[in-house]
Amino acid sequence: MALYDPGPDGPRGFEFQRDLRDHDDPAAWQPPVYCVVTGDHDVHYGGILAVTWQASRCTMLFTEQAAAALNLPGTELILQLRLTEEQSATATTGLEPVLSFGAPDLVPALTGFD
Repeated sequence: MALYDPGPDGPRGFEFQRDLRDHDDPAAWQPPVYCVVTGDHDVHYGGILAVTWQASRCTMLFTEQAAAALNLPGTELILQLRLTEEQSATATTGLEPVLSFGAPDLVPALTGFD
């Protein structure tokens, strides 16, 4: 799942990936089960504590380690998204399974994904 702005200087944003193995494969549950990739190709595995989705706004709270690895200005990142209601529903439908897969103690708190 990717959230990005195509922009005049190339895409800026994030790609969220998880292991594609089946839930029944024990190796798929080995932490960390998702990674975050920036438009600059910085990668960090795990590291998101919470994500709140509200209409056209996505707020993500990263660990300090993840924020440093991804070259973020801080641990809280707010994405102002220009999405229609249908696009917003598609985005949450794509993002939620990536971030909620894995051991419950490693899954970020997700708000607004219902």
